[in-house]
Amino acid sequence: MFLKVQVTKDELCAVVKLDGRVMLGEESSLLRDTARAIIASGQPRLVFDVSDVTYVDSTGLTTLYAAVGVWAKNAGGEAVFVNPQKKVLDLLQITKLLTIAQIFATTSEAIEYFRKKVAQPRTQAENARPSR
Repeated sequence: MFLKVQVTKDELCAVVKLDGRVMLGEESSLLRDTARAIIASGQPRLVFDVSDVTYVDSTGLTTLYAAVGVWAKNAGGEAVFVNPQKKVLDLLQITKLLTIAQIFATTSEAIEYFRKKVAQPRTQAENARPSR
């Protein structure tokens, strides 16, 4: 296998550290299964640390898109990327994946982004809605 995945979870978000190649086969299946399991466990905020990803093929890109643009959002969350290498960054830009996901330089910055987002007061429209 050409991909290692390490997950660190807490109540705020899950950090998914990817190391290697995200491509057709066991690698994209591992990424898909990991992201779905995290979201199914009740954690819809994902930080994908892709600083050690050296290659992404079309299947890997589709899996990343599904995790960021579909699974996390459908669960009421969001996914972001941390520190992609230039060729991975170029791929994310060319495919417009960055229109639905942000990039941060460090994992700490990404976690702080979620911390601030969770701490934001409810909007006036949300405050006007009756509680259920």
